[in-house]
Amino acid sequence: MSAPLAGVLVDVRVKEGDEVEQGQVLAVIDDRVARAAVNAARAAADRSAEIEHARHGLKLAESLYARHLELQKADAGVDFELEQARVERDQAQATLASAIEAQLQARRNLELEEARLESHSVRAPFSGRVLRIEASVGTSLTSSDELLSIACLDALEAELHLPLELFGMLEAGRSYRLLAAEPVDRHVRGRLVLVDAVIDAPSRSFRCVFEIDNANRALPGGIAVRFDLSHPEPCEEGAQ
Repeated sequence: MSAPLAGVLVDVRVKEGDEVEQGQVLAVIDDRVARAAVNAARAAADRSAEIEHARHGLKLAESLYARHLELQKADAGVDFELEQARVERDQAQATLASAIEAQLQARRNLELEEARLESHSVRAPFSGRVLRIEASVGTSLTSSDELLSIACLDALEAELHLPLELFGMLEAGRSYRLLAAEPVDRHVRGRLVLVDAVIDAPSRSFRCVFEIDNANRALPGGIAVRFDLSHPEPCEEGAQ
């Protein structure tokens, strides 16, 4: 995993060998400026005095307009005063709408600043184990610098190039015997997940991808495996 953005690494919250959960914070890039921006944006989003003031102004303007309207109906009002009251009411409505829109914009800005703050945290994209930590606290990183490596060892993937004679004999979704090299040195079951439709003519082979269940973490990552050509048929359920 690389640094999500350029900055100083201020916190590493895991050690090599730690098991981590998806979404867990592994490291933090200096976020002081981003955190201050969030605090300022939250203060603006929480500010409601302008809306309350506009509501009171609208209430007063509506009351004044209603009073002039009643006077007009009783032939005791003046057209100019009624029109002025209507304009003031409309202006008060516009002022309230503008205050509400300003607060909505402030809340959208808060969401943006929170997203920027979140980008300073390096989270695990999946559950797995920390293999290596490449940078130490205080290091200035760029987005191309390696930060740490994690791997999920619950399932191992093996890419094998098999002889052309087996093409068409293997069935995706079925399990086959694979021979694992040292230090495992035994048969393991691999479920065939892909048979490449393109044959490599010079080597007379085709590519296959097998998935090996490793939920018990008994197999180390990176082991070499090969297809057991002496038993090319699918494994029976429960067999190795």
